[in-house]
Amino acid sequence: TGLAVPLQLSGPVSDVSVGTWTTDTGAATNLYAAVDEATANDADYIHSAQSPSADTVEMAFRSLVDPLTSSGHIVRYRYIKEGTNTINLVVYLVQGTTTIASWTHNDIAATYTDAEQTLTSGEADSITNYSDLRVRFEATQV
Repeated sequence: TGLAVPLQLSGPVSDVSVGTWTTDTGAATNLYAAVDEATANDADYIHSAQSPSADTVEMAFRSLVDPLTSSGHIVRYRYIKEGTNTINLVVYLVQGTTTIASWTHNDIAATYTDAEQTLTSGEADSITNYSDLRVRFEATQV
């Protein structure tokens, strides 16, 4: 017999830290609300400073239940560069002070890019508290 694990979808529910990131309207509060969408919608978004130096924003996820499996853990996000500066973006999945996984995007494009990252079984197994998962975006001008 097998264990049926229901599909879980989470998204950000609060800002942990915002650095100098703002929304497209210039507001620096509730950034998570501008990216909390199951289907991509570019009507609202967040962005770092135009010349960022390790400018980070971190958001907490809705609580998830341990799926009791080491496969099928997927992180999706969408990014774009504004302006002409060369910008690198590093995305971290963290639990507390532990980095579960990170993905680097060098010289990101001025067009929307969808990213889908699948955790390795080792990364998935290193998650011990599914209610403490966060995502951190770090932008740096090169």
